Amino acid sequence: MSVTVWTYPGFWEAGAEGAVRALEELGYRASIRRAEGLDAYIAKATDEKTRGVQAGMIGWYGVSRTARSLLDIFRCSPPDLSFLCNRRLDARIARALELQASDPDAAVAVWARIERDIVDLAPWVPLFTPSHAILVSKRVGNYQYNPEWRLLFDQLWVR
Repeated sequence: MSVTVWTYPGFWEAGAEGAVRALEELGYRASIRRAEGLDAYIAKATDEKTRGVQAGMIGWYGVSRTARSLLDIFRCSPPDLSFLCNRRLDARIARALELQASDPDAAVAVWARIERDIVDLAPWVPLFTPSHAILVSKRVGNYQYNPEWRLLFDQLWVR
């Protein structure tokens, strides 16, 4: 089977080249196609007439990695770069969003189940998870880290 991996100039090109090599090792006839830039890539990926790209490289760096901030992008409305449109899942995401406003504790379990279902469907395959190292002096106290906001500066004290 032939697989075309789309990318655009810059950061994701090396990842796309690695994906092509991995696909070839698995027996696919893989090739790379480069859009002129990010805007052209997004336009191609979200083109309903062509159903977007077969495989492509995209990601976020330096943004929140909480389930709530990521799961909403798998809805049946643009910009769904994965083209995962599952009406049942979409309804459950809408329900979780409603529940989040009225009962955040109950919403946690609903979001967890939705996240597991999306992982099982595998509309996206993560290549890596960027991480940060935060170094503090011995004089710093009450260091706290939040997965969405990172270092909580307002909680620190310095001796």
